[in-house]
Amino acid sequence: MIDGIKQEEQTAAMPSCGSGGSREHEGGAAEVGATPFNKAPSVPIIRVLRYGIDSLFLSFQGRIFKEREAQLADLKKFAQSDDPSQRADAQLEIGDHLFEVKDKGSRAFSYCLADKGFFIKLNKSRQIRRKEAEELLERGYVPSSQKTLPFASVQISSEYLTAVGSLAAMEELRGILSELGLVDSEKVSRADLFVDFTTDFDFSYLQSNDFITNCKSFHRFEEKPNFSGVSMGMGGLIGFRLYNKTLEMKLRPRDYLFAIWEAAGRIEDQDVWRAEFEIKRDALKHMHLGERIEGTKPSGINTVAQLVQSQSGLWEYLTQEWLRMVVPNPNDAHRERWETHPLWQDIQSAFAELPHFPIERQSFDFSRPASDDWIFRNGFAGLTSFMAREGIDDIETAFEEMTEQADLYLSKGAPPKNKGALTDLRNRVSEKVLEKRMKFNKFVAGKLPRIYDREDFEGEIVND
Repeated sequence: MIDGIKQEEQTAAMPSCGSGGSREHEGGAAEVGATPFNKAPSVPIIRVLRYGIDSLFLSFQGRIFKEREAQLADLKKFAQSDDPSQRADAQLEIGDHLFEVKDKGSRAFSYCLADKGFFIKLNKSRQIRRKEAEELLERGYVPSSQKTLPFASVQISSEYLTAVGSLAAMEELRGILSELGLVDSEKVSRADLFVDFTTDFDFSYLQSNDFITNCKSFHRFEEKPNFSGVSMGMGGLIGFRLYNKTLEMKLRPRDYLFAIWEAAGRIEDQDVWRAEFEIKRDALKHMHLGERIEGTKPSGINTVAQLVQSQSGLWEYLTQEWLRMVVPNPNDAHRERWETHPLWQDIQSAFAELPHFPIERQSFDFSRPASDDWIFRNGFAGLTSFMAREGIDDIETAFEEMTEQADLYLSKGAPPKNKGALTDLRNRVSEKVLEKRMKFNKFVAGKLPRIYDREDFEGEIVND
């Protein structure tokens, strides 16, 4: 069972569906005499801007290459170094990617790699030499059915999924992992399905009684003075969020989404709402693809290809069986008979047709530089504070004076809380630039990541 729902109820055929699109829907009128929430406009309009898979967490069985593990151990030590120039060396180049190697692992995973597309965690407990792995593949390698800790656990970023789609992202990830170890097929650990839409409907009246679901938790959220959304079942096998996406993006900007929304018909300054389900592994493995023969076990949604194929049916189950927004009827004690709200009917049908604008594969910058907004909002904070303190009005004079005073400040020796800071301004700035380039997945000038000779790959670390 999944959160109290019988497995038989989760096995409807799940047809193929697209992963984006825009559409307008019109719903019916609400009951006369309903609560303020249910006094919806007689023709509530929802414009679906975008829908599909927003987050993907994957696990892979397999074995890490011994040679690569030795290299990662070296790079991890660089990341842990007190020397900024060594920390800047904690980079790993694979194809178009220049990964930051983190100074810490995560639980059972010894190594963590990050760029704008992927966050990869690697387990070093099972190792194999690359030549041995190649020989296994030539002989027709059959993955072991033995359950062990995953070789890799990966999160694919929402921005990368938006740019290229789930299948292309999965193809890119397989290429990366094949450079790190012997890789078996993936298992989807978590997937988030979503719909972005605009509406004039007022969600601020939402209460738990407006939904029918088997989950017990219900939470309302505010970003005062604004109502921001609700959530149900979060932390369980399936969770749901309905929230004001534009309000959230004021805290965590994602400029690329505005262009997509506007192309799909959003009017400037119009709020965009997101309805989103989070489905974890123990729920996905009890789902079934296609018609199920009675008495057989569910096939499960295991791979990304299966998830893409089944997303329409999965959305149908989530919005019809697991959760419904309803029109409360005080004259009927049987809540399961309450009518589905017209707005929810539009949400239910969001995945029902192929996208008007299918995702096309495109180039993607995997680096993570600071945005112009962050640089220019924060970069001038110290300068303007200095100008105000010193009574300087001219920006060129302020730059020159601030540089001189900074050099003098460092040459006197750092205060106790900054013990160990460099006493030379130019070196201080240079080392900070190295650190930032590493964090932004940019090549460090004059320093290339330590990689293996691809012709040999026998475990000897070399500098290209």
